[in-house]
Amino acid sequence: PPLAPWQLPHCITTNPRPHSVIKRSEFRKRMQSFNEVAFRGRVNKALETVQQILQRARHPIYAADASHTYTDKYVLGNLLVRLALSSTIQALCVLGLTEKDLGTLVEWNKSTTVSLRFAAEEKCTFVKETKREQESATRTETTGHVGSISFGSSSKTVTTITEYEWKYEGNYKIIAFRGVGADAADQIVIKAREYSREIVTGSKSNPKTEHHLLPNQDVNISWLLEHVQGDKSVKFEIDREKDTCRTPRRNEDVGDALSALLKLSTWAAQVKHFFFNSLFQTAQLGLSSSEKRLDFAGISTLGVFVPVVPLFIEVEGGGQVTLEQSDVASFLSEQTRTLVEKSTAVGNTLPSDPTGVVCGQDAHVCICSLHISDIVSGLVEGVNYIEHMLYQQLYAAVGKEVTSADFAAFNKFHNRKLFREDVQPLPFCYAVRRSPKHSPEGVLSIEGSSGGVDGNVKEPVFTHVMGGTAAAPMKFNINAATSVQFKGERYLHAWLMHTFSGQGAPEVELVAQARQLSSFIVLIGKIACADTFEPKYAMIVQNKDDFRVPLCLTTLPTPKEFKDAIESMSPEQQEFCKAWRAMQLESTLFAVCVVQIKPLLERVLNLPPESLSKEIKLTQDLTELFIKYQIPADLLTAGTIETAPAPPTEDGFEVVAGASAVDKVAEVKGHVAAMRELIDEEKKKQITDAAQTAVFDAYESGMVPQTMSETYDDPFGNVLQTASVQEFQPTLMSMPVMSAPAAKSRRSAPGGAVFKAMFGGISKSAAPAPQRESMVAPPPPPPPGGGPPSAAPVRMAAPAAPPMPAQMQQKQQQQAAPQVQQVEKKPDTSKPVERLVGVEESSAGEGVADVPDYTKLPAQLDKRLEELDTSNAVRPTIIAAGETWTKKAMASLMSKAPTTTILEEEGLREEKSKAFELLDALTRSGALIVEEAALHVVIGATHTFDKGLVDTVVQDNVNPVVQVERSSLIMASSIMQTPAAQLIKGEHLERVKALTPALFPVEALMDLQN
Repeated sequence: PPLAPWQLPHCITTNPRPHSVIKRSEFRKRMQSFNEVAFRGRVNKALETVQQILQRARHPIYAADASHTYTDKYVLGNLLVRLALSSTIQALCVLGLTEKDLGTLVEWNKSTTVSLRFAAEEKCTFVKETKREQESATRTETTGHVGSISFGSSSKTVTTITEYEWKYEGNYKIIAFRGVGADAADQIVIKAREYSREIVTGSKSNPKTEHHLLPNQDVNISWLLEHVQGDKSVKFEIDREKDTCRTPRRNEDVGDALSALLKLSTWAAQVKHFFFNSLFQTAQLGLSSSEKRLDFAGISTLGVFVPVVPLFIEVEGGGQVTLEQSDVASFLSEQTRTLVEKSTAVGNTLPSDPTGVVCGQDAHVCICSLHISDIVSGLVEGVNYIEHMLYQQLYAAVGKEVTSADFAAFNKFHNRKLFREDVQPLPFCYAVRRSPKHSPEGVLSIEGSSGGVDGNVKEPVFTHVMGGTAAAPMKFNINAATSVQFKGERYLHAWLMHTFSGQGAPEVELVAQARQLSSFIVLIGKIACADTFEPKYAMIVQNKDDFRVPLCLTTLPTPKEFKDAIESMSPEQQEFCKAWRAMQLESTLFAVCVVQIKPLLERVLNLPPESLSKEIKLTQDLTELFIKYQIPADLLTAGTIETAPAPPTEDGFEVVAGASAVDKVAEVKGHVAAMRELIDEEKKKQITDAAQTAVFDAYESGMVPQTMSETYDDPFGNVLQTASVQEFQPTLMSMPVMSAPAAKSRRSAPGGAVFKAMFGGISKSAAPAPQRESMVAPPPPPPPGGGPPSAAPVRMAAPAAPPMPAQMQQKQQQQAAPQVQQVEKKPDTSKPVERLVGVEESSAGEGVADVPDYTKLPAQLDKRLEELDTSNAVRPTIIAAGETWTKKAMASLMSKAPTTTILEEEGLREEKSKAFELLDALTRSGALIVEEAALHVVIGATHTFDKGLVDTVVQDNVNPVVQVERSSLIMASSIMQTPAAQLIKGEHLERVKALTPALFPVEALMDLQN
């Protein structure tokens, strides 16, 4: 079965047509759906007749050309339906329904249904076979001479013709009946006729069907008869008090009238189809060349007056009025006169024998049927003309075709006017920084386009946001054995979207951009429970990286739709559906966590805060060692691992013992340099091993004698010597250094071609290479103050420092002694700076701060929407990251243009692995709590409109601004746990209260007044 609208996922990864093309085509389709040129052409012909009917002092004009009110459009709609009903009754009476029969049908309709039926039957039976001879019209003569004697002969061709005679019989009838019409007393015959003729053919195949009983064509006319009064007048009025009444065109009463009359028009078309496609063709069947063929082209309604015209009457002296009852009677009289004249004139052109296949009565039935269809077409055009006027007036008032992009821009303007300054929706665009005094590391934003001419221009989406500092840590797992806790800032966003029918899927994406020489980590996932964040994707954003993550939006059923869907299910089925919906609602919580790298580096390396703020190269080297080589943090830590701080002094300052920040940074630099040297040596060793393997393979292949002793240079300038293959060792470091005289001639090493292919040639040196020094570095000196020495790195040596000036040496000696630094005591971070509002909290036990439970928000919002969303249009929306990302990265610092990479399954897995490996190193596998983090939780909902923007305004008579305004207030008050009256500016309170009183309980208004 086809999916419901809420079951269709709106994935932003699709690339719709340009919004400008969509806008133009939709506007053209809407304006061309009503053909005003053809409509005015038909009405102009009727205007001549109307002017002849009316008095000279009264002039008919188009409704659009008259000055009128909105109520006048309802009056015009009532008039058009009354004219259609009256003229239809008149057409049925001309067809054969008497006034007495009409009264009987009205009485029947009070207790049962009344219908019209067209029934027809055809028979064609074989009569006889006849043979006859027919001479040709030409004669052949032959003459000749034999001597003086002449002779001649003549001949004719005689053809034997076999003819087959058929008898064709048929009948049709139009009746009105009540109920099912089982008895003759329940039927009234309006028109009936029987006919027959002989058909002669040249073959024995039946020219028609031997016996064909056409299916009965029935139409219910009960609605039509309900509005007929005893004097044949009709009564119709649009009930503007009904909830279903939207406009003069879009209301239940006009809808019922169109439905009933369109069915009658379809029935009339089927009657006409029988005559033109069956009976009239049979009349021409089997005619000889001498018989006259009938002309049916004159059977039309040309010249018949259709009184259903949307006109106002202009009175001399000023003013416009609608048609009066006397005018309606004059219109109906003219309709009857022209209809009778037309059917009589056409009937006179046909045979008068009522038993023949075709006679004047058939033309009469056809013209009445065509006229009924014309009446219904006039009504449809008339009421659509009223709606067309509204479209034109809206366009004239606004001055342009309003698009969904224009509506989105207006909503931003409207929200600034509606909400108080402290609760206005804000753009989802946040700088990643340690504090306001630090420069941003980058930007995190959610950007989207709303369509329109500038629909490709993406801007940050606007959300209602509540923020604060975490009171208790949350956690996320980076593997099965490691869980990382994090604190920092928490933001709760309520994002309300809106979509109109025919609008292209909005392109929404999460954007993470880093500045040059900056870096941070982004985790994308969802909230699993009160204290757990589940990241599905992760990435390291650094050095002008630009990640763009498409977001897929999937709408769920509205609360009322879900309730209606499970109403007739069993209790077990309902429980299953409710459990599934609970899971879906929690999936609407989209979460993004940003983790800053430099503060974590400082903590894990035992460095003072902000000591790496200007150490750009050191930060990049540390990041590379952690990610690429997975070096344990303990090998790079300055001094001992961080211990508990000393108790504060009486004046409120903490005592910090140990080396200065400069010394600690220098020590980390030394460890990094030593680790770099070790890595470089390992790289050289791998290259040398590869070269040595190539030499060994050359000896094994017998390229040189095995007893031949040679000297040669390796790729790194070392002079090597080997006496035989047996003395050749697998590692280059253990080989003896050559001490032969410099004058000794040397040749290229065996396998030189292999060396040249790998290293581009070997440089020969005349002097022996010096002996290599040991790679084992001495242990570092103990830290100042006599603290315990740090673990000495294996096979590392710190680079020699340049000599320092005397003043610097003296300053360093002063700092070497134990010292006490006075620093301002940090505030206790165990207490929240600002408590998050709008979420329930779950107790984590005695001594542990409460944790906000975001997972309860979707159910609370769903309940509020069920109570307050009277339009039943707001759908919870699942927000999920797409699976095809775009990454723009600079190849180097001096690169001019970025390199674009499309990340899919394998690429996303690699990005996540790098980010998790770095987090594992920076947190010592979860031992350290991440203090500098920002968690953004987004709960989404979509206000869906069943029609386009302009159609919503014109056809549904709905102000979408008020609809979205109510939905925004519901979401904002639910998330912030604040009455709507406290969110709105005072000048808008009374207006909003009058439009949506359910949002303003009496208690909230009293509190606001107090």
